[in-house]
Amino acid sequence: MPHAFGTWSAYPERVSRHRHPARRRPIATLVASLAGALFALAPLAGPAAAEGTDATEEVEEVEVCLCGRLATVPGEEAFVVAESAVLRRVDGQQRSLVQLAVRGDASTALAIFPTPNPAEVSVGDAATMDLVAELAAPEVEEVSRWWPDPQYFSEQAEEAATPLEPQEVTTSEVMTTEKGDREALATWISDAGMAISEEAQAVVDRYADAGWSFSVVQLTVDGGFDGVLPPIELSFASDRMVQPILFDGASSRAVTIRSYVIHEQRIDRDDDLRGGAEVLFAGPISAADTPELQGWLEPYGGSGYLTLSEQAFTAPATQVTENAYFTGSTLPDISRNEVVIVDRMVLGMHAGPALVGLGLVVIAVAGVVVSRLMRH
Repeated sequence: MPHAFGTWSAYPERVSRHRHPARRRPIATLVASLAGALFALAPLAGPAAAEGTDATEEVEEVEVCLCGRLATVPGEEAFVVAESAVLRRVDGQQRSLVQLAVRGDASTALAIFPTPNPAEVSVGDAATMDLVAELAAPEVEEVSRWWPDPQYFSEQAEEAATPLEPQEVTTSEVMTTEKGDREALATWISDAGMAISEEAQAVVDRYADAGWSFSVVQLTVDGGFDGVLPPIELSFASDRMVQPILFDGASSRAVTIRSYVIHEQRIDRDDDLRGGAEVLFAGPISAADTPELQGWLEPYGGSGYLTLSEQAFTAPATQVTENAYFTGSTLPDISRNEVVIVDRMVLGMHAGPALVGLGLVVIAVAGVVVSRLMRH
């Protein structure tokens, strides 16, 4: 290597004479090589860059709510928070009057009603629901409360909660599938621009695998759902009296189930979930006293028996594992007494301390008056 350096230093004139041409050739060659390389890589870099651009674009997925039996437009919600049903089964034919209480921001939804066999569906009579609820209601006993207690303010908070009121709903587009026809149900939901959750689809599959049918009713409200909807009446053949509640297990909200069973005797729950149900009323009813129920009581000669059971599911996804079934019972009648506390108030406060305070004021004033009289 020293010899080489010595060679270049021994011929300075040669270096000087060929300086510019010698430098132009390597630079030109380098530029040409780089240009060729870039040209060769351009087809590869273009798609890669395009793919990179596409990869950075975020596609927002719209979630489908855990709405149980209600199919909604993706991104909207509607939850069943309470379900009441009047049930009767005679000679293998069941008649069900189902009323849902719904809350959510959706203004339209498809309500799915599974039945063991294809059902005849119609809008039911809300007056019937009100009547059976009145018959099963507890006897009210009023108790006066003169003094506040530690529960007073918490009770006020509970009373401040607004109960759900009847809500006007337009019902339309009633459809009933054949037994086990999940494809027809899926098509109906898709054509309506709605969807159900994977959990609800699992319930559909479970019913379809068992050979059940599905009835679908479209519900439309002004604004969002926030009330008790008109009842839907379904008539279908069934080997057992049943209230299908599996869809409640596909909901993320707590739900309360009420069952008003009309029969010739007391009827109790007969399923593995019955341990959480409570019988609130069981007693005889008559068309003579309630002629509005003549149609329901006619198979029993105008006199029958009403049983009300209630069950609350606070975590339905893990609690609702089967339908509610019913069977005859020999247990006795049940009626309830409900104590209603009436707060006696004076000047915005409970009468007890108010009257005591007023009495103390009177005593103090009387003392002042007597003291002045004695001085005179």
